[in-house]
Amino acid sequence: MTAQPISDLEARIHELEAINRALRQEAGAQRLIEVQSVVAELLPRIKEYRITAAELFGAGKQIRAGWKARNAPRPEIGRLYTGPNGQAWTGGTRGRVPGWLTREMLASSNAP
Repeated sequence: MTAQPISDLEARIHELEAINRALRQEAGAQRLIEVQSVVAELLPRIKEYRITAAELFGAGKQIRAGWKARNAPRPEIGRLYTGPNGQAWTGGTRGRVPGWLTREMLASSNAP
């Protein structure tokens, strides 16, 4: 197999990219025609039966439930430290160790 010059390969790439763009535009136009056709078929039935958006798409409870599950507070993992003024910090959580805890740990390590 003989190697082709880079300029020939780049020209072929540009040609194929142009074909790809044209085909994607054609597919997008065809999809738009099909969607319009489906909507034209469905709209009279939706009006006839007075179907609401909530009936058509659902009340959104599944979306909200999924959102709550993803964003629910996660249980803290690790040891709970209590500061001199009643502050609390759970070891193993993300973020910096509070200053009061760092000072206590340094003080306890320096104790005889």
